[in-house]
Amino acid sequence: MIARRTHIQTISLVLLLLCGVPTQANDRTCTPNREGTMVCPEPDASCKADRTGEIICSTAGGGIELNRYGDPVCGPGYCAKDLRGDIFCSSQMRGAASVDRYGNAVCAGECVAAMPQRCVKPKPQQ
Repeated sequence: MIARRTHIQTISLVLLLLCGVPTQANDRTCTPNREGTMVCPEPDASCKADRTGEIICSTAGGGIELNRYGDPVCGPGYCAKDLRGDIFCSSQMRGAASVDRYGNAVCAGECVAAMPQRCVKPKPQQ
């Protein structure tokens, strides 16, 4: 009985982990820009299209989100949008960011405001 329960829990955990993989991998794939040229992020970076269709990326280990105006903003670590719609990122490379039950951003290290100046424009692939 215990072995069967452990087996079911293991299968459930594997399925749960596999469900999250496509979402994470999708952020790191190459994307065509408005001219149709493929643009790929650097390793450990993510890209998003801005409201004009231009592809903008985070730095390696950093986060990227679209602000309330549809413009990409980036941070040194991963980012989270708080209850007011402001975006905060971890001050640490690959640092986690989330929102607590009151809607406030919480981050590994410190929370810093996401800024467009922290984003990079990738070079199209040849």
